[in-house]
Amino acid sequence: MSRRDDTTRGGGRGGEPPDNVIPFRRITRRRPPSAARRSREAPDDDELPQLDAAVAQAEERYRREKSDDARVELALWRGSRGLKRANHDDAAGAMADVEAAVTLAPERAEPYTLRGAVKRHFDDLLGALTDLDKAAERAPSDAEVYHQRAQVHGALGDHERAVANLNRAIQLDPHTASYYHLRGISLCEIGDKDAALFNFNKALKLEPRRASLYFTRATLFAEVERYEEALADYDRGLQLSPNSADLLFFRAATYQAMERYDDALKDYDRAIAASPDTASYHGSRAVALLHLRRFSDALADLDRAVELEPTNARLLHRRATALHMGYLVDAEGLRPLSSAVDDLNLALTMEPGRADLLLARAEVRLGMGEVAEALADVDASLASDPEHAQAHFIRGRLRELLGDRREALDDFARAIELAPETAAFWHERAMSLHLLGEFDDALADHDMAISLDAEDATLFSWRGMTRVFLGQLEGAIADFDQSVALEPDNPELRFRRGICHHNAHRLEEALADFNQAIALDPANPDFYFRRAGVLVTMHHRLSTAHADEAIIDYDRAIGMRPDRAEYYGWRSTAHYLLGNDALGAADLDTAITLDPDNGEFWFARAIRHHTAGRLEPMAQDLFQAGRLGHPSAKELIAKILRGVEDDP
Repeated sequence: MSRRDDTTRGGGRGGEPPDNVIPFRRITRRRPPSAARRSREAPDDDELPQLDAAVAQAEERYRREKSDDARVELALWRGSRGLKRANHDDAAGAMADVEAAVTLAPERAEPYTLRGAVKRHFDDLLGALTDLDKAAERAPSDAEVYHQRAQVHGALGDHERAVANLNRAIQLDPHTASYYHLRGISLCEIGDKDAALFNFNKALKLEPRRASLYFTRATLFAEVERYEEALADYDRGLQLSPNSADLLFFRAATYQAMERYDDALKDYDRAIAASPDTASYHGSRAVALLHLRRFSDALADLDRAVELEPTNARLLHRRATALHMGYLVDAEGLRPLSSAVDDLNLALTMEPGRADLLLARAEVRLGMGEVAEALADVDASLASDPEHAQAHFIRGRLRELLGDRREALDDFARAIELAPETAAFWHERAMSLHLLGEFDDALADHDMAISLDAEDATLFSWRGMTRVFLGQLEGAIADFDQSVALEPDNPELRFRRGICHHNAHRLEEALADFNQAIALDPANPDFYFRRAGVLVTMHHRLSTAHADEAIIDYDRAIGMRPDRAEYYGWRSTAHYLLGNDALGAADLDTAITLDPDNGEFWFARAIRHHTAGRLEPMAQDLFQAGRLGHPSAKELIAKILRGVEDDP
């Protein structure tokens, strides 16, 4: 890829899929479902009539006996029915029952616990906490009250208090796995992963056949990049619960983090089969598909995800990024790139001014050639987040395209200041310095980029090109050797090394590189053109008959790109070497027709006219070459004019 082609990528991330988007950390932030929420997922419709009957019997007993036992029994049945009504989203009925329970037995802890559970179900967390505090006052030795209070503290984000309550619950009842499990989750939120792992291990010792415990420990292992242990836990969880969509989804996430995308896809497929209407499953499978460059399939998944959650800005962002990536690789069969802008416009209506959305839209607009609009988006993104290194980097590239190279350098410098460990930032500044002719500074930046990423063949290749301009041909060849070693099947790298070998007069090595480049990419006309140049040089320097082979290569190159003037110009040289003056002259005429502002062609034709003794056309071509700034032509014209002045 040429540098200008590379620039159209727009942001340094163009060839990469969006962030992994598999939130291992997110599992620790999910509130463990209470009994109320678990039953809400699959309410038992047969229980309510039974509870109605139990409440009626308790009311009859209380009317008949007026005893404390009957009163407490009625309170507990009303509270239980209230919880069940909450599971059926009957807020009025649920609250009526639990309020009655508290009124009937205000001295008991259970009615407050039940009312707290109903309030929690309907997301009145502070109200739930007040009731659980009252329950703890009435039953200070009931471990479950502290457990439920810890759940509410965790949902409120107060994980220190959650841990304190769980400590008390475990002190009262050290044999309940759920208490250790929840304490481990809260400790994860606090950041104490070692203590969290101890608690997960303890929970599993108490309940070794509970799939959800393996699931949570696996997500912790995945978050700290202990992937093999995570996979072992997901496997064990799936043995116990083979159709768990969550286990499949998060195991897929682990495979994806390990770059085992085919394995990830198998699990995503199973998770989606188990839960086909979960948007996050489709969105995450799309990321794996993007890594495999299956753009159409990824977009189909993202279409489904957006259909399920049409106001999810993150999914819209991801779909826009996926389409942009597809265009950078192969746009065939994809919808117009403008639809990515539509997605980002919609996302920005939901979250106005969000810096990453503005930056993503800038990258897409750059891919569409809308440089000014892209620059406006980057400026807006930086106004929202002035410390965003990637935004400065992209603005630098945009300024390059607009010809503001010095301002671009300022942006690259700021990007480097904010994220000095990013090799791409040093690399881009190095290329800008190269284009400004500041090769020593460019070389220093190339060195820094390679020190940060010694596995990127492109970095060595570009440093090699800078060394060529500094006359450091041996160092350049060493860099090209390294780039080819890293990517032996990259024809462009062999092509660049071939040019360097040619410049260093290593003609056999140059020929071998161009041969290999052509074998890897036989449809690139430049490869034939450059190989022909080596063959012409070998004909000149080694007195070997290679001009015929050069003609064949020039013919191939011209057949592919008949509009390239330099191809005709150099083929003319081969024709003249073979004594085919008429063909050589015809090629020079074609070259001048295609590129009349190239002084090299006028000068070459002037020399041919001189050799043939055609002085008048020689003078015309020579003066045209001089007007176009050809240095040799200007020097020769000066000699001629001095000779005229000296002639007596």
